Amino acid sequence: MTDTNTLEAEHRAETGKSYNRRLRRNDQVPVVVYGGGKDPQNYSLVQNKVFHYFEDKNNLTNIVTLKCGDQEEKVVIREIHRHPSKTFLLHIDFQRVDENKAMKFLVPFNFVGGKDSPAVKVGGGLLSHKMLGVPVKCLAKDLPENISVDLSNMEKEMSVHLSDIKVPEGVEIISLKRGKSGDLAVVIAS
Repeated sequence: MTDTNTLEAEHRAETGKSYNRRLRRNDQVPVVVYGGGKDPQNYSLVQNKVFHYFEDKNNLTNIVTLKCGDQEEKVVIREIHRHPSKTFLLHIDFQRVDENKAMKFLVPFNFVGGKDSPAVKVGGGLLSHKMLGVPVKCLAKDLPENISVDLSNMEKEMSVHLSDIKVPEGVEIISLKRGKSGDLAVVIAS
């Protein structure tokens, strides 16, 4: 049985623009895995499987097990290159996960209760989302799928800042280290 966060990869020895084009014509996506104190490794993934895997936005912050033969590496996405007009992936960059070292991740927000907030229901105002996600620092085991932001108590002319958001234990919002200048507005009710 394969884990839902496991992607089957093939090692590729060749690199370069023409080789990558051949891979894409054969429904493959070129992939590079780097970091973790090791040399970068080149792989390819099946286009259809990896495209459908990353359609679920929660999978963008998951730790993925990249399996190539009998070798497995835990990785996270650093960058996905998509075709500008067609529905396929051009290239993916992964970074190796070190289980014992805190890493930086971009975690999306999950906004709840916005329609029920007094600012919208009573005041007829609008909620303006200033941020859709936030860079955090944590161990891989503590990485949340998303960070929930409750907007149900927002009044007119109120705002929710990064310091108002509860994050899981072991997760640290990076910009809050800068003090007041890093305490950015996430949502503003106008």
